[in-house]
Amino acid sequence: MSNDSGTRVQTITPRQPLLPRLDAAELAELSGLTVEESYRAGETIFSEGDVGEFAYIILSGAVRIWTHDAEARRVTLLLLGPNDFFGELAVLDGGPRSASATAEEDTILGGLRKEQLEHFLLTHPQTALHMIKQLGKRLRQTNKLI
Repeated sequence: MSNDSGTRVQTITPRQPLLPRLDAAELAELSGLTVEESYRAGETIFSEGDVGEFAYIILSGAVRIWTHDAEARRVTLLLLGPNDFFGELAVLDGGPRSASATAEEDTILGGLRKEQLEHFLLTHPQTALHMIKQLGKRLRQTNKLI
């Protein structure tokens, strides 16, 4: 599907949160590990191919995850909102970013460096298991787009 600007918009649905619903104590712990970052609508958070320094949780706002297809048209992979998590793949595996991320509106993110993310996942195995399952679902959905 294309919009008027020639941008191909194809969103993975249904959207599944990467993190499970966390209780108040877990949210407080996670918040204590994050570095807050603000982005204006339209601002690039990271670009495909960048080194992944942070994984992010959206505190407020919205983020579009996108890439380009073979004809260099922008393809939306995910539209994310508050409490959604993204950017974890490059942080966890050390590879380059597999897609770009742009703030859709004024957005505040909590950034987690590799060490903080790994610590949180190691001390919360149910969250780690949930994240693995959701990453698998995202991969399957992305494969269907291809």
